[in-house]
Amino acid sequence: MFETLIRTVSAAYAPNGPCALLPANMEDMDRIALMNSIQAPPDQYGGMLQFWEATFLPKYRCTPVLILVADGRARGGDLEGVLQLYTEALHLVSPPGDPEFHKFVLEFTCQCEVRREENSKAWSLMKPSEPWTSVRSMDFPTELEPALIYNDFSLWSSASPETRRRYEIFSSLQTNIMEGVFKLPAEVIECLVNLNSIEPDEITQISFDSATQDVLEIADVLADTMKAFAFINDLNNCDSSRIDRKMVLDVHQLVLTTSGCLLTQTSSFSQSLQYHPGSVSRSSSKTNVYIQGCGGSIVQFCPFEKVDEELDLLINLYHRYEELHHSRPFAQAAWLHMVLITCHPFTDGNG
Repeated sequence: MFETLIRTVSAAYAPNGPCALLPANMEDMDRIALMNSIQAPPDQYGGMLQFWEATFLPKYRCTPVLILVADGRARGGDLEGVLQLYTEALHLVSPPGDPEFHKFVLEFTCQCEVRREENSKAWSLMKPSEPWTSVRSMDFPTELEPALIYNDFSLWSSASPETRRRYEIFSSLQTNIMEGVFKLPAEVIECLVNLNSIEPDEITQISFDSATQDVLEIADVLADTMKAFAFINDLNNCDSSRIDRKMVLDVHQLVLTTSGCLLTQTSSFSQSLQYHPGSVSRSSSKTNVYIQGCGGSIVQFCPFEKVDEELDLLINLYHRYEELHHSRPFAQAAWLHMVLITCHPFTDGNG
């Protein structure tokens, strides 16, 4: 049903459709770039969607661009994001109040509501091995040995900038590998860490079952993660009161700059568009998530309608614990990481 609806409106209102009307103030170079990008080969679609989102959507919020980006989001499975753009486009179509388009948006809205209800029902009927628990019931890890924490902190403080960068490169690699963004052979990982480099030329081999097989994309993803590290390090050197919900969203935006929209290889070696926009929490995407592990175990995360409330709560608790345990930064970091993962505020990029 969704695919039929989306194809119908995309055929009519996307930039190359019969009902499309690009704005008169669109610069000639932008017009040419937009039309050329639509003709790009399928293997470049992920990059094109990033291009449309970053370049055209902020600049030209007109019906053709809104529909074009909505079509891309739909391919990546972000139906709530699609609905937001369709609703905005509804007020811009020509003629105003176009009954056909209005009917389409209404039908799409109903389908989204049905989908939400089905997801919520499935989530409520789930019998997880580890049900979601609010941060309210998660104690601060006071049992961590202060002497060990002090030793670790001393080692980190005395490490050279080069050593710290190697650690950040290794962590960036492991984070993205665990998240399934890409996969590299052990010898390539070792080489990158030893060379202290994330340059594309140094990524000499990619695992055959890596989600992305594009060296440049992998290098860009690593660069994004390193920027997030730099952002957090800068935060550590400043006033920690800056840690709030906006900061969490900003870090997520950095991390998913590239990996939030990738054309990836599936386990059957077909291609699939992965679309997880940065800084968009599950309260906006209206998605419940869980992880199914080995042996059928199911770990359940915060329901989407409570995500923003839970984020605010855990940040407030963090500041409270910071005052009580200000000399224990590793314990604070461990607790914050644990509760963020348990909340799982985003559909992807939480780790």
